[in-house]
Amino acid sequence: SAIKQISIAKGFDPRDFTLVAYGGAGPMHAAFIAEELEMGRILVPLGPGNFAAFGSLISDIRHDHVLTRTLHTRRNTFADVQAVFAKLEAQGRADLLAEGVPARDIAMRRALGMRYLGQSWELEVELPPEAAGMEAIEAAFGQVHERRFGHRSAAPAEIVNFKLAAIGTVASPELPAWPAGGRVEDAALGTRAVSFGGAFRAVPIYERTRLPVQGRLAGPAVIEESGSTTVVPPGWRLSVLAWGDLLLEREE
Repeated sequence: SAIKQISIAKGFDPRDFTLVAYGGAGPMHAAFIAEELEMGRILVPLGPGNFAAFGSLISDIRHDHVLTRTLHTRRNTFADVQAVFAKLEAQGRADLLAEGVPARDIAMRRALGMRYLGQSWELEVELPPEAAGMEAIEAAFGQVHERRFGHRSAAPAEIVNFKLAAIGTVASPELPAWPAGGRVEDAALGTRAVSFGGAFRAVPIYERTRLPVQGRLAGPAVIEESGSTTVVPPGWRLSVLAWGDLLLEREE
């Protein structure tokens, strides 16, 4: 249900995406959730149990600024929009500079909360960098509205909120390549009775840290590592990517 809220409810088909499974329990349940959503690909990153903590250490610095101000798309000008964002960007830039972020590493991302006249709720619309007029803003809103609700209108719209993300980019660490040698069989730890579809069967168990790059195996299988367990059900296959990530794909 949570995945549907961030995909289907926003006009996106989850079948067009790859499910990223992280957290200690994420890789254990991912394939079963993907099957319910008819998704065919799952990516299990390195150290999924520490994925969020690692991300907090390497992610960019970000300040979000929101200003409520109503502007009619056909009674106001693009210059009025630019003036509001100029004030927000000045504040966002000052905040990042105060944190020691060099000016060259500062980026701005603009978005608008918009709705058709008479509506009581708004949709978030990312403002295209090349937008140079109110027509472009209306077109961007129309695309978001059509993706979300399946239709758009030629009626005028209004801007309700101005949203700015002031981002200070940081250098990403160099991750070591995953070892390329060895065989999948060398990572085997034996078998264990595992229940799939209400019936127990002997399922091979593998140690993730010993799976080689480009190693492949077919489910059912269980991949163990410190902090997490990846379950590969029947009908799924697994391959090891260049940086050690696991890619699960559902067989046709």
